Amino acid sequence: MGHGSAELTPAAINTYRRARPEVRVEIGQLDFTEQVTALVEDRVGRGFRAAEPGRRAARRGCPHH
Repeated sequence: MGHGSAELTPAAINTYRRARPEVRVEIGQLDFTEQVTALVEDRVGRGFRAAEPGRRAARRGCPHH
């Protein structure tokens, strides 16, 4: 997972599990194409996607990336 998602994802998952204990939550790792395909084919209901390291800064014009 990306830098920010490493901190936020566990908290979000735990909050969701507490709020919806009847819903099965499975954690797995997919690349972008696999994740989009799984969402389109209705094999997964939710997905997390983090920017690749450096891409967010590069899009903002940061000279260091």
